[in-house]
Amino acid sequence: MSRLDKLVADVCTEITSISSEAKVSISYEPFEDVDATISVYPPDDEVGEGIDEAIHRLTFDILLNEGYHISVLVFEPDGVGKVQ
Repeated sequence: MSRLDKLVADVCTEITSISSEAKVSISYEPFEDVDATISVYPPDDEVGEGIDEAIHRLTFDILLNEGYHISVLVFEPDGVGKVQ
């Protein structure tokens, strides 16, 4: 497992610790300066806001300390694009 894979797994673990019902999708497709993108589909708006706030600091620390830009996109819980 690469260092990036481990860091992405750590972020995903943190997301699921906030909400075990949140669905998570990971992409390593390069986009500008982003090393990985995690799409999160929370069960409701309140959970989505909590995930967004908690994960922002974690991914910022990863960028500063490790040099990896991990983008986390928290979607509205309306079912559009929901991971099956």
